[in-house]
Amino acid sequence: MRKKISTTSLSKTLGIPTKELFAKLLEQSFIAKEGDNWLLTEKGKSLGGEYRESKQYGKYIVCPDNLNVGESPNEATENKSGKLLTSTSIGKHFDLSANKINDILSELGWLKKGLKG
Repeated sequence: MRKKISTTSLSKTLGIPTKELFAKLLEQSFIAKEGDNWLLTEKGKSLGGEYRESKQYGKYIVCPDNLNVGESPNEATENKSGKLLTSTSIGKHFDLSANKINDILSELGWLKKGLKG
């Protein structure tokens, strides 16, 4: 049985700010926010999340210490060098112009053209 730790402890273990961890958990539907409270979803419960109660902190969420929160959309768009992908770099890979890549991404609904680019 895996050790259950608080979300604050998990964020320290992962080396990310607690706010960022909650954003990832929310994005992946592990938790939901209702008013000022964070609630476990069915998905969160199925992955081992549960509630604990303490006199000092009240009701809080704990989860397995090995919970994989995955990548955020910003991390997913970074390549191995840590730089963001551009239309130019994608175009070079596929031997297409940056404009053609932008047209394709727009067609897929992955970006919107703006007045100034």
